[in-house]
Amino acid sequence: GLCTTLISTYISSFYTDYLYVSIGLISSMLAIGTIIDAVTDLAMGFVIEHFETKYGRIKHWFLWSAIPVAVCTALLFWCQPEWSATVKAVYFFIVYNLYTLALTSIRLPSLSALSLCYSTNKSRESAAWMVGFGGQIGNSISSMLIAPMIAALGGGLIAYRTSGTFFAGIGGLLILLSFFLITEVRGSIAAQRNAAKFDETVEVPPIPVKKEKKKLTLKEMLREASYLVRNEYWVISMIGELFGGMALGFLLGAVSFCNHVLGNPVAITGIFGTMTIGMLIGLAVTAPLIAFMDGKWICVLGNFIAGCGLVVACVGVFIFNNLPLMYAGITIRQFGSGMFMAINNDMGARCVDYGEWKFGFRQDGLSFSGRSVVGKVTMSLATAIMGLILSLAGYDGSLSVQPDSAIEALKWTFLFIPMILQFVSGILFCFFKLTNKRMTEIQNDLKERHNQQAQ
Repeated sequence: GLCTTLISTYISSFYTDYLYVSIGLISSMLAIGTIIDAVTDLAMGFVIEHFETKYGRIKHWFLWSAIPVAVCTALLFWCQPEWSATVKAVYFFIVYNLYTLALTSIRLPSLSALSLCYSTNKSRESAAWMVGFGGQIGNSISSMLIAPMIAALGGGLIAYRTSGTFFAGIGGLLILLSFFLITEVRGSIAAQRNAAKFDETVEVPPIPVKKEKKKLTLKEMLREASYLVRNEYWVISMIGELFGGMALGFLLGAVSFCNHVLGNPVAITGIFGTMTIGMLIGLAVTAPLIAFMDGKWICVLGNFIAGCGLVVACVGVFIFNNLPLMYAGITIRQFGSGMFMAINNDMGARCVDYGEWKFGFRQDGLSFSGRSVVGKVTMSLATAIMGLILSLAGYDGSLSVQPDSAIEALKWTFLFIPMILQFVSGILFCFFKLTNKRMTEIQNDLKERHNQQAQ
């Protein structure tokens, strides 16, 4: 969180304002980096599936990647101002992609931990909530710490370098700490041995005989990927997440909406403020809900609440012309999104168990890497669709007064389309049948299979 907040928030302004690199060039390289990052996500998914150590399938990555993540994060701030524009661009491109590669080697194991380190539904739901809530709090704390430190050091080139190096080091130490705290209980021989320490009904597997490693061919990779797309609940959850994520992505048009539809540029402050508050409240409220409500229905409820919130926002803007009512609607929308975010990763873990139960092949890494790619595609797709709609409607950023068609397009992209997408996402999750009761049956069946294999 420290490293990602630092880079996502400050790296563009650092290179454009202090190293005088073209904003267009930086934006292009960041876009290319996103594509490369998506490819490495999928590659990392296959690595997690096929590479196992004495620690299991993910724990070792927190040991191996702590230093690379810290070093690459810090190096992004050590580009020299006296270098030529070409050298700066090449340096940024190489180091940034090394940074995303190192980060992928941590992010994918972190996501996979939900299915590999927890064996019961309730513990997974609690862990999923902690990831969502802790992530939001962590990002907020990171933002509050980084900016004051940069300002206190004078806000110049040295301030950014010092802050970047310091927070990169802290981030690396926290990753290393995770290595000592993680215990895998699923998906590997080491995990089966760990599980036996906590559960007497789990059979301890024998020491395996070393076998010649099977070469991972393209045909084999496609075969494994086919299991994923044949997992109907993984597909349902991915489409639901795609629609919900696109609904959030359309909110990126908030600035233009405030300027041209509301005619009130200052309103953007209230929108972003209510978005943060609503999200945190939604995440917090989900914690007690987990105790008596199935995670599936929390996802459904969260999406429907989000959709209803946008209905309230539409009423506030287009019927009563009431800004506070619009703020209330967006707060409700984010409240529902917070509920969905708090539990969504648990749906991914359920899909992994179901896939193993159905096909006899466990896909923790590939399942979560696929989710990561969908998350990246979602925001890009929302931005592209929004841009296309506004362009076709005649939107021109240089005009102080937009044509009526562009105003209508802004209304649709900021409120109406996201509202529809939220309700569709909620309906999709109604067909997600991996309830707590069903998952208990599947997990007990898998436990018996694992014990038989151990014997």
